[in-house]
Amino acid sequence: MRLTVLAPLALIALSACAAQTTTAAMPESGYAPGALAYGAIMDADWKRAEAQLASSSAAENDPARLLNLAHIYRKTGRELEARKLYQAVLDERDMTLETAKGEPASAHQLAQRALATPVGVAAR
Repeated sequence: MRLTVLAPLALIALSACAAQTTTAAMPESGYAPGALAYGAIMDADWKRAEAQLASSSAAENDPARLLNLAHIYRKTGRELEARKLYQAVLDERDMTLETAKGEPASAHQLAQRALATPVGVAAR
């Protein structure tokens, strides 16, 4: 498995499932600046974040990109689209992402937790 820095969405989804605490991810290490829309997501600027991901240099099937885009969809009321992207993460080869705390996290586990999280919890 490849180790990369966790996309903000993945950690937000994970924190919503865990102790309801907010955890931010580290900036986009290993990616071009803005490729994962980290800053825009942290600013809750969903329109800018979605635009950044649409023009991202990250591969379309990159789990970090997919997790962030799914998070944006969920935050903007597009739950069906978000669920499709979480499933797309599960359809890809699993990879280890690094959380802001420096802890490894499986992209598949993060997607599964997000899928299991009630919409009202993840949208907070």
